[in-house]
Amino acid sequence: MNKLTLSYFHSSLGFWLTSFLIPLMVLDLTGSALTVSIYYALNIAPYLLLTPFSGVLGDWLNRKQVIMWCELLCSICALCLFIFIGIEQNITILLLFGFLISSLSAFHHPIFQAIIPDLFSKEKIQHINANIDMIDSLVGIIAPALLGVILLSVEKNNLLLFIAFCYLISFISTRLIIYQPHLQKTTMSMQGIFTAFYEGVQYVYQKTELRNIAILFFFINIGIRLIFPNLIWIYSYQFNLTEQSTSFLFILMGIGAIIGAKIGGIIIGKFTDITIISLASFTIGLCSLSLIFAPSAVTHALFWALSSLVQSVIVVTFFTYRQKVTAPFILSRVIAVTRLISYFAIPIAALSGGWIIQYFNRTTPIYLASSLIIFISLAFFLRIHRRDKKPVKTVL
Repeated sequence: MNKLTLSYFHSSLGFWLTSFLIPLMVLDLTGSALTVSIYYALNIAPYLLLTPFSGVLGDWLNRKQVIMWCELLCSICALCLFIFIGIEQNITILLLFGFLISSLSAFHHPIFQAIIPDLFSKEKIQHINANIDMIDSLVGIIAPALLGVILLSVEKNNLLLFIAFCYLISFISTRLIIYQPHLQKTTMSMQGIFTAFYEGVQYVYQKTELRNIAILFFFINIGIRLIFPNLIWIYSYQFNLTEQSTSFLFILMGIGAIIGAKIGGIIIGKFTDITIISLASFTIGLCSLSLIFAPSAVTHALFWALSSLVQSVIVVTFFTYRQKVTAPFILSRVIAVTRLISYFAIPIAALSGGWIIQYFNRTTPIYLASSLIIFISLAFFLRIHRRDKKPVKTVL
């Protein structure tokens, strides 16, 4: 494991633990699926508000330095949350520090993706992306398993110390990376930032295939996020599972995602990117529909594990495609723009999913909505793709 992946492992572990722990703490204080959905939506806000800045700064500044200091500040936030929540169990404190960690993470991702081509050759990029996604998936297993084991004997707030430690190790690992920055000479100003970000928007718009895939992912993300933020509520209240049992179901999902990341790294180049993305998108929609018929929590988790598998295939395929077709000088901004398009879907879907469950007191409507949105958006995407690929007939 190189220093970059070591840093990413600890950063992801810290973020995943935070993503599991804070919703559980919010659920303890409120008992409301809608409040948990509001937490998820609130923590997506930084990705919407700060992504334009992170993309521009990633192209202008030393990418290593930005990643490094974001990790250190996340560690400090987790430590502060531990101190304050020990004094008073307060929903506002939980939401505030969850928001701060999400804000720092919003800077991390576009810049981390942009630094990969700086450190590795084109031939290695798809394998590095596969390894990164496998780390994400592996952490998706480790985090809930750790959470389940630790919560048997330790108070939830004590886990915040371990989260702070994870981010600290990530900071140290990033600090040790040998990196030669490719800085662009520019004057820092708000106008300059928005102008530079607009250049990224134009770049994506002019790359027709990249633009169409990004729009497809907006709707795929709606379908996924109608369900995903509510999984803890579904297993806790619909299937009446304990926190420990719920954690181990997330392990099944993580295994599916690990397998998907490995498959993604293997099949890239053997099939066209459009074929891989289309088949994976269809499978995600099918998995969402299948959840209606899940007779048990285990079956439900297995269906979502298959969905996680093909989600990983899409991630590895698209990340590799995006890095290869984008010029290095604008890569952070392109990553920010395409990520922003996807993330606009999350608060809409998270709030809608929580409201639907609260209103109908059942989950079937969100499964139906998820599958329909994915199938319809995929049909439009394929139609547009075929239209754009048709040769233009010249009249003589």
